[in-house]
Amino acid sequence: MNKLPQSFLALFFLFPIADVINGWLISEGFSFKFGVMYRIVVLLYSFFLLLKKQVIRNNKMFFLVFINVLFFISISLVQSIYFTNSMATVFSEVTSLTKYFLGLIIIMVFIEYPLEKAENLRILLNINIFFVLGLLIPYFLHVGNYTYENSTAGYKGFYFATNDITYTLVILITLVIFHLIDSYALNNGKRRFLFWGLIFTDILSLFLIGTKFGLVYIIVIVSYLIFHLLLKNNYVPSHIKLLVFQFTIIATLLIALIGYKFILSSLDGIINRIIYFYHYYDGDLIKIITSSRSIYLEGAFKKFFRFS
Repeated sequence: MNKLPQSFLALFFLFPIADVINGWLISEGFSFKFGVMYRIVVLLYSFFLLLKKQVIRNNKMFFLVFINVLFFISISLVQSIYFTNSMATVFSEVTSLTKYFLGLIIIMVFIEYPLEKAENLRILLNINIFFVLGLLIPYFLHVGNYTYENSTAGYKGFYFATNDITYTLVILITLVIFHLIDSYALNNGKRRFLFWGLIFTDILSLFLIGTKFGLVYIIVIVSYLIFHLLLKNNYVPSHIKLLVFQFTIIATLLIALIGYKFILSSLDGIINRIIYFYHYYDGDLIKIITSSRSIYLEGAFKKFFRFS
């Protein structure tokens, strides 16, 4: 069985760095689409690996993926012709679709080149480390961008897809917490300190980004972790339970006595933004909850019926 090349895995370790570089170029006004080029490289490399395994000729799943790709590109082209969109708009839509296609192709690569559990964990940890460094280093250097335009609410560094990075961090912290709990269940202390460090930095990163979903998830996942370690599992040593309990009390006191100013200043922009939209949309909860994204759906319906 052929192994997945280390050079291909390295592309995954470095994808947060590629995202930061792409965001920095956009922030500085450069027109070079580094992120698009990165996705194309990964996509071509993935096709090469599938060709090497003769998956493209013999795999029914690849045929379904190909039909899927062809279908969505056709819809995009027909829609562009119908609405007389410019070539720039067509190119933008097709490049956006590559994010979706790339995910499907990468899944096929990992199916054809299965990894050991330890290798999967190594990929997870490396991605998490690079991801939080890509956010925290610019933050402490006082560079980067706020989460929301025309507002000081939240901080996203040079990452641009706010929801994408929130969901990524949510997935990363969830998987790391599961591995931490398993390490106690299996009495395996290897990498346990790293797990705790990543959980802390993931929570800090979610808090800095400041999306509503991210903030709520911090409360949910921390509550789950404390409950799981203190009350649910007997395999967690008593001294660890005591440490977790003491750390929870100390962290709560530090937040209340020292960190409250930082938290209030960080939340101030988010609260002001919610209040602004509450008054701007006359208390329309749908628009407030969706951060006014429901407007795009309304506009799409109006445009569709206008042309139909």
